[in-house]
Amino acid sequence: MKGIIRFIFVLIALALILIAIIPMFLPKNMEVIITKTINAPIHVVYDEVNNIRKQTSWNAWLKQDSVVNITYFSPYVGKDAAYKWESKDSKIGNGEMKITHSVKDKIVQYQYFFEGESQASISKISFKKLSENKTEVKNTFIGGKSAYFERYFNIISSGTVEKYIDNSLNLLNDKLATVKYTASAKNIKPNEIVKEFYSEKKILAISVESSLDSKAIMKAVKDASKSLENFYRSKLKINPTDMGSLIIYYENWDETNKTTKFLVGYPIEVIVEIIPENMQIRVINEGNVLKTLFVGKAFDTKEVYEKLINYAQSKNLEIGNAWEEYNKIPTEKDTTQVFIYHVIKN
Repeated sequence: MKGIIRFIFVLIALALILIAIIPMFLPKNMEVIITKTINAPIHVVYDEVNNIRKQTSWNAWLKQDSVVNITYFSPYVGKDAAYKWESKDSKIGNGEMKITHSVKDKIVQYQYFFEGESQASISKISFKKLSENKTEVKNTFIGGKSAYFERYFNIISSGTVEKYIDNSLNLLNDKLATVKYTASAKNIKPNEIVKEFYSEKKILAISVESSLDSKAIMKAVKDASKSLENFYRSKLKINPTDMGSLIIYYENWDETNKTTKFLVGYPIEVIVEIIPENMQIRVINEGNVLKTLFVGKAFDTKEVYEKLINYAQSKNLEIGNAWEEYNKIPTEKDTTQVFIYHVIKN
């Protein structure tokens, strides 16, 4: 009998020793990797992940509580965009999320602070183009560094985290599946008009007023774009070749007084702490647009705009402001290729 008792105590001792030793060989951080194919163009998927307002619409963790309170912090897109959530549901709790790194169509990194945890968790989401309307998304979740015995909990909870990430990506795919994507812009023929869904875009811009004379508009655009290029290069350390498309957003076009007011800008995804007085951050909201490709003499676009307006009327569409996107600054000598957009209000 004593031998049996002694044997039991030995087994218990060995079990305790194993329990104490095993965490030495377990990862200090929980790591979960999920890869999913999303049926949408890479730029559309990136915009969903890079926009905190959109991200919460398919975040399976937050959607457990239909009345969770979410507070968003500006900027809402790109690096340093953030929100905090508060829930009475103990499974969700309270916390904060912040975008700490973002490279267009390549990667977005989130940092999560869960209330009650001393270490932040990281979620790295990378993108790979599979085809025009298919994107591979890889989500790597890395939990905060765990205390010694908490490493056991990581093994148990990793399955739950994997489920929520998988569900979130499924919700994202379902959301984007309801959107109809048109052919790539490069396939649009000159003067062809298409209806398209436009993703939200933030621009750093200069407000300009000019006469309707094409030469006057061109000079105003050149002067403004030159100032923007200098700012991007000297202050933001961004090469002009990486600035993206030149955008001209028309706020007013007055045929009676022969004047126009418009914004000249470039896409901006980084945080700008100090902006020159003559510059401003503006957001072109997402939504349906009419889109066409103009090829010809710079700003000789009157007939194209008339065609857009007539097309909208024939389809009973109410259109709003217009903007143009150029691959390079237009000149008098070269033939201009520009995509023209008109907001559809209804």
